[in-house]
Amino acid sequence: MTALQIFHSGGKKLLRASTYGRGIWQFDLLAPATPDYHIAIASPTLTIFPSQSVIFNATLSMMNGYTSGVKLSCTAGETPPPLSCGPPVNLSQPGDFTVSASAGGAAQDYLFNIHGVGADAATITHDAPVTLHVVDFALSALSPASVTMAQGSTSGGVASLVSGAGAFSGTVTLSCPATGMPAGVSCSFSPSASVSALPASVTLTFTAASNTPIATTAITISAVTSGAPAPKTQTVNLTVTVPEPDYTLSISNSPQSAPANQTATLNGLLRVLSGYGSAVNLSCGAGASPTCTIVPASVTPTVAGTPFTVTVMTGAAQSYNFAVNGVSTDAAHVAHAAPVTFNSLFTITLALSSGTQTVKAGQTANYNVVVSPVGAAAFSTAVNFACTGLPAEATCSNPTIAAGTSGVQTVTIAISTAGAVTALIRPSAQNRGLGSPFWLWLPAAGMVIGGFARRASRKRKTSAVLASALVFTSAMVSTSCGGGGNSGGGGGGGGGVVVVSVSPHNASKFPTEQQQFTASVSGTSNTQVTWQVNGATGGSPSVGTVDSTGLYTAPSVVPHAKSSDRGVGNFASGCDEERYGHGDNQGADAVRDYTFTITATVGSLTQSTTAVLVVD
Repeated sequence: MTALQIFHSGGKKLLRASTYGRGIWQFDLLAPATPDYHIAIASPTLTIFPSQSVIFNATLSMMNGYTSGVKLSCTAGETPPPLSCGPPVNLSQPGDFTVSASAGGAAQDYLFNIHGVGADAATITHDAPVTLHVVDFALSALSPASVTMAQGSTSGGVASLVSGAGAFSGTVTLSCPATGMPAGVSCSFSPSASVSALPASVTLTFTAASNTPIATTAITISAVTSGAPAPKTQTVNLTVTVPEPDYTLSISNSPQSAPANQTATLNGLLRVLSGYGSAVNLSCGAGASPTCTIVPASVTPTVAGTPFTVTVMTGAAQSYNFAVNGVSTDAAHVAHAAPVTFNSLFTITLALSSGTQTVKAGQTANYNVVVSPVGAAAFSTAVNFACTGLPAEATCSNPTIAAGTSGVQTVTIAISTAGAVTALIRPSAQNRGLGSPFWLWLPAAGMVIGGFARRASRKRKTSAVLASALVFTSAMVSTSCGGGGNSGGGGGGGGGVVVVSVSPHNASKFPTEQQQFTASVSGTSNTQVTWQVNGATGGSPSVGTVDSTGLYTAPSVVPHAKSSDRGVGNFASGCDEERYGHGDNQGADAVRDYTFTITATVGSLTQSTTAVLVVD
């Protein structure tokens, strides 16, 4: 039971129960308990193919003391019952029974009743409705009924139609015979060997091996579906012949694309079939681009394949769909064609109208670029600009030409440069005697690294602003911590002069470049030195770093220079106070030139030009 509910209808109070596969049961709750019976069908809807039979399984139930027999038979409902339905059944007590039915004619639906007549005085009657679907499918005759093919080739298509009859909803599968096919022959069905959305058109093709026997064979095609008593079949005659001399014409790399006014090359090949030996004249078919050149224009096919090229070009941005045609020079004039596509793409040309620009570090240089559309009068897509190869920290303005802009355009590329900065690198040495503490201090002329560097070019001496480092060295002189001279008793320990020498004295480096410094210490047994950049041991990413061996690495980004940048050497001895040496952060003037690239991107294409920037 799947549901139970009480209904009020016509003064009656009806209790109805729905069942799974056994119909709907009803009982009048207000009626007197009248003896009655009920007919339930287990599967009221069944499907068969013509000539098949089916059995409806049913149950007779008796209620309220009903004791009479019941005669059961097939009677008309919405349609007459099938011709074979029954025979009538007489039941004297409740229980299961069966009703057989079959249909030998065309596919159709039968909607009839299992009719019951009671043997009681009132001849109580009841009907149980049932449905019988008689379905079928069909495979039409093959067209053409005969097909001829050469050894080593594929046949033309053989068409057929698969259709259904009645309430058919199954899947039909087609196949060639497992036995009886010519040696080396295979078959295929398109779009598929199995179809379910009917009616459906199916095309059959055969493929023969080069050694398939020369013969004509009748081939039976079968179509089957689940539940059908037998397959549907159709026959086609397949004739395999000796192939005629022929050739194949193919293009291996279509489609091809190229910017307008630039060439593209299509690669073709002519191959021999069945001993073909005549030359083939090649030409560009209708719809080809204005420039369409085939080299060579006459080709003799070979077994391995004879290559040829098709060079195409046009000044207009558009697509060309055409064929490369071949016609043999023999009496048969065998013709073949290979379809190709050539896409001529919209592009641009760039011309730098401004020459070399010279600016101070931190200033902006402007370059004018003339941009011309090629392939159309207007820019079909937007043009975007970018720069590469600029000095560190320099930026490019990246202008854009909007799609739809007409005619030649001039854009300005602005290059903004960054200023320079200096950094102080120093080594410090320490000397401690065995007596009283003493001061070691002597500022000395330092070594200046960076600021600017001068490099020569072919045209003139140029250079660029660099990240720089100012290196101070100090020679330390020893005195007693309390002052000079000896006191009575000679208790104060004396110290010699400590000298620190650094090499090289001057160096200029660009961002991320390195410079090796060496320090020598005299006047003390402790020759170790500590390296600092701008007062920080080991330096920092912003001003550069120096390791324990004196290897200096310039920062990757040029810091901004400040008017207060001055180098300060801070040297400490083993005593309790510090002495300082000062040095100006001054560098020699330097100039450098940069050749950078301006790139314009339009669609999938790029064009570029170079420019020279001189930073003074």
